[in-house]
Amino acid sequence: MNPAEIYLVQHLKRLMALPLDTKLDLENWIVESNQVMRSLEKNFPDFEPSENLWHFIADPDIRLRDKEYRDYQHKLMQDYISRLRAPKVSP
Repeated sequence: MNPAEIYLVQHLKRLMALPLDTKLDLENWIVESNQVMRSLEKNFPDFEPSENLWHFIADPDIRLRDKEYRDYQHKLMQDYISRLRAPKVSP
């Protein structure tokens, strides 16, 4: 894994572990996710995250209201983490 992937995996796992059950949780989640994304963009400007990551970052309000959607997005992020951790095959 490259440094951007390591950073993202660590922070995605942390974001997924944050509670998201109340409006205060939502506000805290947004603050935390904004910090993660600003740091990712600043420190790894050439890294291109998955499109699903952008939906995950943009949709905490939906996950607050809809547990099934939360589970769905968490599964997508777990799959993304697995792909980032997978050994890279050279062409």
